[in-house]
Amino acid sequence: MLRIRPGRAWKHNPSYLGELRTLTAPAARAFTGAGLSDALGIEVDGVDIAAGAGEAPIVPAVEELCEALLRIGAGTPAAQATVGVGPTELLLEPRGPEVKLTLVALRRPGRVLVTDVLVDTLRLRKAARAAAHGLLLDLLEVCPALEGAPLARRLLRLCANLTKRPSRAAPAWPKVAEGQRASALSVRAGKPSLRGEVRLSPDACARLTGTSLVPQAPLLPLLGAGTVSLKLPAGPSLQIEGAPFLILRDLLAEGHDLLRALERHEPMQVLRFGKSELSFDPTRAALRVTGLTEAIELKPETLVGALGAMTMRYCAQALKLAGAHAQVTELRETAKELVELARALGSGELQRSNETVRSPPAKKERRAAPKRARGQLRRVLYRQTVQARVGPLLPGGLQLAPEPQGEGGRVIVSGPMGVVALDLITGEPRWSFGEGRGPWMLSRVPGGEDLLAAGGELLTRLDPQTGTARWKRRLSSPV
Repeated sequence: MLRIRPGRAWKHNPSYLGELRTLTAPAARAFTGAGLSDALGIEVDGVDIAAGAGEAPIVPAVEELCEALLRIGAGTPAAQATVGVGPTELLLEPRGPEVKLTLVALRRPGRVLVTDVLVDTLRLRKAARAAAHGLLLDLLEVCPALEGAPLARRLLRLCANLTKRPSRAAPAWPKVAEGQRASALSVRAGKPSLRGEVRLSPDACARLTGTSLVPQAPLLPLLGAGTVSLKLPAGPSLQIEGAPFLILRDLLAEGHDLLRALERHEPMQVLRFGKSELSFDPTRAALRVTGLTEAIELKPETLVGALGAMTMRYCAQALKLAGAHAQVTELRETAKELVELARALGSGELQRSNETVRSPPAKKERRAAPKRARGQLRRVLYRQTVQARVGPLLPGGLQLAPEPQGEGGRVIVSGPMGVVALDLITGEPRWSFGEGRGPWMLSRVPGGEDLLAAGGELLTRLDPQTGTARWKRRLSSPV
């Protein structure tokens, strides 16, 4: 028995009902159904394999599932549809007269919920057609104005196309070349004894190599089997089996949370590596691993930096095999940012530095101007000497910094693209800070010449003459 059941709880939601019943004809033509959230059930022999997917926009979920089946019927080796929150992705791979279903949850912890479920292709198309037709009847029952609207026409067209038999058999994917060996990737970071390793199986390598053949299922090449292991200094070797992409994605999120806990000076910081829990005691710079009695001397930022470096090496290998992949590129950039954050925390750049802050120069006594005779006026002429485009200014985004000795100085401006200091005489740029992290706001330190620059989640004290950061501090929320 195979049945696809769009949830009908939305029909009892007063907010949804009120929106649908008040739709006018012009609004009905623009209605997409993206705001109606409910669960999409996929029953195979009485078992709902999508039970853990949660709610999602029900109309787009049904449309994506129908379109994925039509792509497979047209000869595509694989297709993908979002059917749950997180998101939760349903992957479809044709296997002769059947379709292999795989359900993957991308929200942490990323995991494969269901795999290797084979269903008859024609029965699955029939079930999807019935789901789309039933959803359309429910929408028309609540809102008759949707009849003839683009949404209703799309659902009717999907139902009509699913009634037809598949036009072309899909080729097998992926193809594993004979004699292909497993590709191993070894990454070392921190101390020589701290080593991370990602191992890819032949199937995982074949999947990545065939990425260009499944553009409609970008997640599928990343689900090949493999292992991610971590050798701790003077400690055990931890290992996680599964899809390396999902494992590393979760580890980066764990590492980010660990560094944020370190910045907030929380008493205990935890990183979960599979079933093992790594707890850091900041007062002793020691690491405790589940099941071990002895603590390990290891700083959190060192461990997170090693995880980030390992992920970057994996991404480099994956992109070499796949050619190009948006999700792998995004993972690489996330790992790069995490490595930089770990390095900054380890070096103290995000903590108050020990260097002495230069005191403001002593103010020079000004001679009083000679008194003018009664009725005598001084003529003042103004002329433009320099002009520079710096973009829209924010409140407090214009500050002056005179030279400690001599004439001239700096005019410092801030805006969406960063902080820029211009020479007060020539208008030439002298230094810049925080490009691309804006918008930035400026304020002068009370009783001094230094500037406070706030942009995103970063607060920095700057030397107005050189642009040197005296200290940085990461904030708990964006400015």
